Amino acid sequence: MENDTLFFSSPLSSAILNLFYNLWFFISWIFLIVFTCLYKNIVMREATLISFLLCWIINGSVSATLLASVGPCFYDLLYQGGNQFNDLMSILKQQNTYLENEGYFLGIWSLNTQDMLWQSYALISSEFASGISAMPSMHVSMATLMALATYSLKKWVGLIFWLYMVVIMVGSVHLGWHYALDGYVGALMTIAIWIMVNKLLPKKSKQYKSLSFIYSLIMYKTLRKLNPLGLVNFDLFY
Repeated sequence: MENDTLFFSSPLSSAILNLFYNLWFFISWIFLIVFTCLYKNIVMREATLISFLLCWIINGSVSATLLASVGPCFYDLLYQGGNQFNDLMSILKQQNTYLENEGYFLGIWSLNTQDMLWQSYALISSEFASGISAMPSMHVSMATLMALATYSLKKWVGLIFWLYMVVIMVGSVHLGWHYALDGYVGALMTIAIWIMVNKLLPKKSKQYKSLSFIYSLIMYKTLRKLNPLGLVNFDLFY
């Protein structure tokens, strides 16, 4: 294919970007488990867990409903005749076809996921994680939270996660999931939540231990129910 030397113009570079984008799910779970079960700094742990919950409530539920929109991958399907992002999606499909024909293990996996989500939307399905609202980007929101929390823990680890956040931001646009504004809003809202939680969370108080226990119990019960692989025995941590 032409212009393969340009960054992200080659099928393989798009596939690698898609790989990092998909790894977000597993990295998020590992991050959550570590901060829930392993980290001994109670204040940092609770600030992270409360921020995590608020991000999904405020960013992923309330804002996603009030600011409901569809990303580039769904725009031309929802608004027939628009064709504003037809070129982007056509290039991604061409790249995926090239990778399949060349026998690569990697591919533009987002295309299959996007098709699945659109079918769920068309059938008015209410299955878990079947929404198509793009604003704000929860991929960027969670990547930002991971960067903020890990940077507070270890700066060098945090820098790696900030770099990963940038990769997620770029991938969300390149793969047709989001507009750049979705990522900016997701990042800024997450930073605001993080600052608010750290300011309001009591650092030392008689009630803090009981408050910590309540939040830990909530996360423990939630993780037991949502443990995606069934490989972690959370009883070992409590």
